[in-house]
Amino acid sequence: MRRLIEMLAHLNGNLLNLSTLGKSIEVAHGTVARYLELLEGSFLIRRLPPYYANLGKQLVKAPKVYFRDTGLLHHLLGIENYDRLRGHPAVRNSWEAYVLEQIIREAPEFSKFHFYRTRSGAEIDLLMTRPDGEKWAIEIKLSSSPKVSRGFFTAIEDVGADRAFIVAPVGEGYPYRGAEGMGVEGLLGVL
Repeated sequence: MRRLIEMLAHLNGNLLNLSTLGKSIEVAHGTVARYLELLEGSFLIRRLPPYYANLGKQLVKAPKVYFRDTGLLHHLLGIENYDRLRGHPAVRNSWEAYVLEQIIREAPEFSKFHFYRTRSGAEIDLLMTRPDGEKWAIEIKLSSSPKVSRGFFTAIEDVGADRAFIVAPVGEGYPYRGAEGMGVEGLLGVL
């Protein structure tokens, strides 16, 4: 179990492949699946499912895995302080996991959450379907002046998102090519 948790720390924010994960820790993928259910039920990890729609596109169908507690994630990765975190390769996925958890915690009850990615590169970090059916596309960036790829805007059209947000460590909100740019607190206020 310890080796699995350590491997998951290195996979934070990435696609989950049970067979590959099982091989790397020398455990059958069925056992890995049961362990993941235990970790998810214990609120240590979150599996974010992909958004499926009959769009005629080749979609990524594996879930993403995130640590729900970024402090635990940092401990498992040996990140001792903020300065080490800023220079660590996992900093972007750590930020994504943190923001994702804040949004899911504050979202309206019965909201549904997915990510969206096509094989051609169109991607939405977090697609929230609100109880009223409205879809919000949320791109999470760790930059005070984020650059968002064309794939995000293609994905918005693919899924028919009603609103689009770019969440970054910024203070004031700003418009960005048809999306609303803002900090985490700004988006939580909109939820």
